[in-house]
Amino acid sequence: MRLELEALGEKRSYSAAVEARLLAGLTHADQDVRGHACWGLGRMAPQTRAAIPALVQAMADPVWAVQHNAAWALVEFGELARPALEAALTDAALPRRVRAAVALAGMAGAAPKAEPVLLAAWAAADPDTRTAILQGLSKLKPPSAAAVALAAGCLEGPLAMPALDAVAAMGPAAAAALPTLVKMATSSKDKQWLRKLPEVLGALGVATAEVTGLLQTMLDSGDEHLCAAASGALSQLNAIDALGTALKSPSKRVRMNAVQGLAAIRVLDEPRLALLLLAFDDREWQVRLAAVAAFHGRQEKLATKAIPALIKATKDEHEAVRGHAKATLDLLKAAIAQDGLRKVLQ
Repeated sequence: MRLELEALGEKRSYSAAVEARLLAGLTHADQDVRGHACWGLGRMAPQTRAAIPALVQAMADPVWAVQHNAAWALVEFGELARPALEAALTDAALPRRVRAAVALAGMAGAAPKAEPVLLAAWAAADPDTRTAILQGLSKLKPPSAAAVALAAGCLEGPLAMPALDAVAAMGPAAAAALPTLVKMATSSKDKQWLRKLPEVLGALGVATAEVTGLLQTMLDSGDEHLCAAASGALSQLNAIDALGTALKSPSKRVRMNAVQGLAAIRVLDEPRLALLLLAFDDREWQVRLAAVAAFHGRQEKLATKAIPALIKATKDEHEAVRGHAKATLDLLKAAIAQDGLRKVLQ
């Protein structure tokens, strides 16, 4: 039956018979069936609006994954589900109260009702429910000082990863968590947590010397995922000087990551362009290739200033650089022609 309900959800082909089949799945003995039933009903929202009361009941399912799917499904109904979710905020079952508050947290104007429920439930909640509370608090716009403090306080405990996700979602409003994050950068042994850290530092938007120095250190960590995340965070923080310094590093890995960080924006600016053009003359072909790749597919007018460097790169000693430079140049020429800027090539 699980596979059947999964297929129904994938197809999103609504009918009264399908709705009835999914509703029946909500009370099945198999937790996977119940979870897929919730998911399928949410996938067909708002046609399946008759299922809203049953989904509210499912938010107190003994299995946290079913609770999660039921809350997710109710979010898919949007304002249609708001009255039922608000009514569930005073339910006797703590999981239902929490899941209802989490679902409401992302809705406009719901924070005053949802946040008190989430904060009050914390003390009696189990780890799974606390994870849901952190998710709910992260949806509040803007998050309150109490929400930020709770998330920051979890960064060093068993809920460190969901707390890190919550702080990232809160963005600049969670800057109070920065001292703990910097401290943990040198003490945490959790590789997954550390790989997520640069993204969070970028999301907080605070480019102190301590933060940029920490991210620069990560550029030479040897962990490709961490290096890429750190370069992206430096770019997000607009730490151009730090990326420029990294571009002069004796380490090829650091220089490559610096180029990737400089290119990690949708639209180029003059400072980034100047540094990227310097990378075309790097002694290592991998760095030169990364510099060429930074312009591949770009169509903004400023990118046309890279044309002389790209033309030179078509004669590079390394085949990969030559080939990629030619392809990048062809795309840029096509964009210029399309925009009526042929004179740039004259």
